[in-house]
Amino acid sequence: TQTNANGVAAVQLNATQPSQFTVRATSQDSGESVVFNAEAFVNQVNISVVSGAGQTAILGTPLEPFVVQATRATGPLQGQQIRWSIEQGDGSLSSQETTTGADGKSSNVLTPGNQSAYRVRATLVATGNSVTFTAVASSPLADLPGLSPGQRSVAGALDSLCPRLQAIG
Repeated sequence: TQTNANGVAAVQLNATQPSQFTVRATSQDSGESVVFNAEAFVNQVNISVVSGAGQTAILGTPLEPFVVQATRATGPLQGQQIRWSIEQGDGSLSSQETTTGADGKSSNVLTPGNQSAYRVRATLVATGNSVTFTAVASSPLADLPGLSPGQRSVAGALDSLCPRLQAIG
């Protein structure tokens, strides 16, 4: 590496994993050298669950959003691609890929199909790191055979209230 007009030479060391390095700089003119010790810290990008795991719902009714956040040691990461997939169950997601916002968060909504157990994976495309969400869905109580009109009315109210109560916590 050549020196600039001020006699300064610079080199950039890029590391892909945490490591310790020894760098020796030697003058071609005098043969004198200096040794630098460096330690590289890789700023790992992570994905974590914010909310939405462990929900229960009625078949065919959209769940509350599954929310993830992409971060690194310096804070939330905007613009990260999240790939979503259903690993168990026959429902549908509102999107196959989403992007994190300024707060590092991204979300997706599962609408259960006809099965009762669901597992959804959210993968941070940049690293392949992922998290999973689980959900359980069941048939509406109001669909049970043999209910009187009054029982069906109460069952319909319970069907409506139970997912909302669970979302409150």
